[in-house]
This record gives sequence, structure tokens and C-alpha cells, in this order.
Amino acid sequence: MAQGMRQLRFRVVRPKLRRNLAVVKLQGFINAGSIAEFEALLDELLLERQIDIVLDFNQVSYVNSSGISAVLNYHHAQRAKGGDLVLIRVHRPVAIVMHQLGVTPIVPILRDEQEALDYLARTPSGQRV
Repeated sequence: MAQGMRQLRFRVVRPKLRRNLAVVKLQGFINAGSIAEFEALLDELLLERQIDIVLDFNQVSYVNSSGISAVLNYHHAQRAKGGDLVLIRVHRPVAIVMHQLGVTPIVPILRDEQEALDYLARTPSGQRV
């Protein structure tokens, strides 16, 4: 696999009106070449006591089983802390893989950031799908 295909870039945005929220804008591939970096990012957010994490998959072209496992593991970790981890703007090919692997009944996949904010604001974490 070419070096460029293993790259994962990200930017963490913290909305001023929601101090307990981190929106992570991802770009690239989540696979064996980038999983350590992806998990380090999520570990850092867990240590910062972020209550809710929104992963923006708009520019994620590919995610393999390691990436999907990480999403599930960190979703469960956030729930155990009383928070949540949700995905937004997941492209159809990636969403299909996630659905086939059983992610969609566990991790909310929402249309966009506003839908994620509405979801997180209206439903207490212990009662979320």
C-alpha cells in the first residue's frame, strides 16, 4: 500500500458553547498504518474528560476492522464515563461496512454536526441508543 494511503489527519474542534464536547474532523484512511495514531487521539480525549465525542467521517475514505473495533471500544469507554461517542457524515461505502459489521445498532451514525448536537442535548447518555 502506498504511504499516502496510510495517512490519517485530524483536527479537534471544541465548540465554545459546549465545553464538554470535542468534534474530531478526520481525513484519510483508518487502517493498520494509522490505527495507533487514531487510538492515541481517542486516548487523549478520554484523559481530558471530554464527555461527548463527535467523529466527523466526511473525509474518511476507508476504515478497516481495526478502525471499527476502535470506534466500538471507545464508544463503550465514553458510555462508561457517562458520555457518548457518535459518528457524523459517514459516506455510504464506509457506512455499509459498519452496518455489515454490526456497528449501527451500537454507535449512533448521524447526518451532520447539528443533528449530533441535538441528539446529545436532548437525550441523557444513559438512555441513548
